[in-house]
Amino acid sequence: MRSESKAMAVVLLLTILCTSGCGKRTTSSDIPIGVAVCLTGDVAPFGQKTIRGIRLACDEINSKGGVRGKKLRLLVEDTQSEPRVAVLAITKLIEVDKVSVVIGDVLSSTTLAMAPIAEQNHIILFAPGASNPSVRNAGDYVFRNWVSDDFDGTAMAQYIYGAGLHTLATLTQQNDYCVGLTKALVGEYTQIGGRIVSQQVFQTGALDMRVQIEKIRSAQPTAVYVSGEARGDGLALKQMAEIAYRARVFSNVSLEMSEARTIAGKAIEGVTYSTPAYDSTSTDSLVVGFVNRYKRANGEAPDVTAAIAYDAMNIIAAAIRAVGTQPDSIKSFLYSLKDFPGVSGSTSFDDHGDVHKDIFIRRFTASGSVLLKRFTVSGP
Repeated sequence: MRSESKAMAVVLLLTILCTSGCGKRTTSSDIPIGVAVCLTGDVAPFGQKTIRGIRLACDEINSKGGVRGKKLRLLVEDTQSEPRVAVLAITKLIEVDKVSVVIGDVLSSTTLAMAPIAEQNHIILFAPGASNPSVRNAGDYVFRNWVSDDFDGTAMAQYIYGAGLHTLATLTQQNDYCVGLTKALVGEYTQIGGRIVSQQVFQTGALDMRVQIEKIRSAQPTAVYVSGEARGDGLALKQMAEIAYRARVFSNVSLEMSEARTIAGKAIEGVTYSTPAYDSTSTDSLVVGFVNRYKRANGEAPDVTAAIAYDAMNIIAAAIRAVGTQPDSIKSFLYSLKDFPGVSGSTSFDDHGDVHKDIFIRRFTASGSVLLKRFTVSGP
């Protein structure tokens, strides 16, 4: 089995070496930027929106002369939503493409798999996602501009309890992101006086959650929190409706993915969810310009995933513009960054490379979603 695993790893590495990086080697007039995101696999919709945001920012930067007189060159690898593939992807970007920065990933498990490689090689790993709290301690060269589950879950717990809903059941997909989010929510909810009456889980790829939903119904909670990726969230809401279980349902940002909305159908109406604070309808000129350019480039409006990825690319470009391409210099720049103006709000990092941003609580309606409350890092 050990030799078979090694053979498989070699095949995967050879596959990665012949992906988007092949035929796109940089020259002395280019600044290579590694990108390792999940373009296929379980969370592909997030990865695809992420790369669109990154590409838009990169194209805009290059159209204005690039950085320090050089064009940025994206070297993109697909992590396939798999930690072992992510390790091979970042290894290729570092050892073959000689990048000093890798943007990625949006998935916590793949980011955590890449972090030790980045740390060992003193290369910047900048995640425009990866919300699991463990990322906070993943290394001195690891940053993210997506809010940690600690704050996201805390904000939602306070909102649910504040709405007079004092008993809660959870339905959680078994992966780093979803488990981390539920753990943060449960911790805060019980601390402020709430009671957890049922905790159910489902595996990635599960198609039937009716058994778990029936157990939740039997526990008679006043609220249900569903934490899954897009498909899991959509199926959970759809199957609740199919067995006529009507409850106050709360969930996460995965509901904004078109796959979740398509699967859930009308069952999504009335569901409340949390998301990093990004308002695509803002009249701020920075946001308006971004939304219009993204629509022209991609034929759709940008969501929070695309917005945060767009900001990630611009932050990295600002760092290189200010201090050059040496990873240690970029690291120092990022730690000292305060209130960088982006389309997803201002960005600052703490001494763990964690971002300080606000959280929105929104609710789906028949015509879209409405903002219910904004939580700041210091509370609601």
